Amino acid sequence: EYELAPRKKSRRFSQEFNNFNIDYYKADIMHTFQVSDQFSISTKLFGTDLERARFTVEPGEVELEDGLPDWSFEENPGAQFVAGQSGVMIGRDRHYRTYGAETRMELADLEMGGIRHTIQWGVRFERNFLDNREPIGDVGEVLSWGNQGRDFAVSPIPGEEEDGEIEPLAASSLETYRSSAVSGFIQNAIEIGYWTVTPGLRVENYSQLRHIVFEDAEPENEIARDETTLVLPSISFLYNGLESTQIFANVARGYTPAFARTAEDFPLEPETGINSQIGFRSQISDGLRIEASGFYNIIEDTVVQLPFTIDDRNVVLNAADSESYGVDVGLRFDSSPHTGSAVNFFVQAAYNYTSAKFTDGEFDGNRVPEVPNHAGSVSLGIENKAGWHASATMSHFGGFFTDLLNTRGFILANEDREPVDLNGDLEVREPAVLGRVPAHTLLSARIAYSPPSLPYMTLWLQGRNLTDKLYIVDLENGIRPGAARTVTGGVRLKF
Repeated sequence: EYELAPRKKSRRFSQEFNNFNIDYYKADIMHTFQVSDQFSISTKLFGTDLERARFTVEPGEVELEDGLPDWSFEENPGAQFVAGQSGVMIGRDRHYRTYGAETRMELADLEMGGIRHTIQWGVRFERNFLDNREPIGDVGEVLSWGNQGRDFAVSPIPGEEEDGEIEPLAASSLETYRSSAVSGFIQNAIEIGYWTVTPGLRVENYSQLRHIVFEDAEPENEIARDETTLVLPSISFLYNGLESTQIFANVARGYTPAFARTAEDFPLEPETGINSQIGFRSQISDGLRIEASGFYNIIEDTVVQLPFTIDDRNVVLNAADSESYGVDVGLRFDSSPHTGSAVNFFVQAAYNYTSAKFTDGEFDGNRVPEVPNHAGSVSLGIENKAGWHASATMSHFGGFFTDLLNTRGFILANEDREPVDLNGDLEVREPAVLGRVPAHTLLSARIAYSPPSLPYMTLWLQGRNLTDKLYIVDLENGIRPGAARTVTGGVRLKF
């Protein structure tokens, strides 16, 4: 299918009925209070509401002929979707809500024993909700944002018979998830001569609840809970004793929360690890800046999402322990410090190398999925004090594996990661493709203008993938192509 029509499922019958809708609302309010020259408090209240509904034709199993699905439906015409006559559509309606509050305080420039301290501390509370509803339509019913179907189907599929009787459609599913997170941190930046040493501590507590209301044709009331507390210390160093150069280093314990919505067992273990880096930033000469760092991370219970679904759920799991190391380098050159001109030509480059591999278990030595070895970009641009900016960027993203076994060539597979029999049947709505995503390089550009008389306004226009290159961005429920040439424009206002 990808070879025939890489950006369109042209062979699939009735795809024209598929549709997608998203409503997104976001609000933040922040207040900063300078109590005194040394003491300040900032508080933020935030909330988001996102409902994302997708409706697709449900093709069921089809036969494979010459390696491609056979969409003739000769043996079972009732499975073919014809509006008002046959076939069914299903929905994926996910409603996310997030609410929370955060406050931070700072006590700066404290002198104790000839040593200066800057103490920062704060707390944060967040509450998350997800309602995952998978409605189903009646036979021949077209689903959309205005007609989302129902939790239980009311009509059978013609032609679906068992023991001489027509079986009714199965029910869809409904799951609800709730989570709460409370965190607190404190850190103290201690200035000793040219050194700034900052020890810190963060404590995270989060709880998750999954409620399966019903699944398949049987109402359920399965509730599972999880609560986790983590203590996350850190320490960082900054040295300012060199002219135009800073040296920095830090070591910290970090984590990624356990995923709740997965085909694997609930709950997963949180991914935890020790993250460390050392580097420098320097003004080498007028107009030339460089920053470079090396990092080394040890990860336990590495969280990995596989490129296919089971029972319409993403497969996220704790794969094994892993380690990663690499370098980050950034460089920028500006011409105006040398020319004194109001027009500035600049070159900006960034590069990352990462090696991430599993260190135990059956995948020992394999690369961690979704992590490329190489990534980087080079930008050339011009800007002036009259408010103009124009730049072009060449971005490179290296190839990466998508499964734990580090499969190289593309393989059509089933849910057990076994190759599909090309002479058999295939569930094609969300196929599994294993393999290595090849590297790609893209060209983008941006222009912007801020009128001197209106400094609070910026007009901008940007284009991505200007050469309209066809490339693969990932293997997730099949081969997923990257976006075609895309041009976006807008205006930014500051109040």
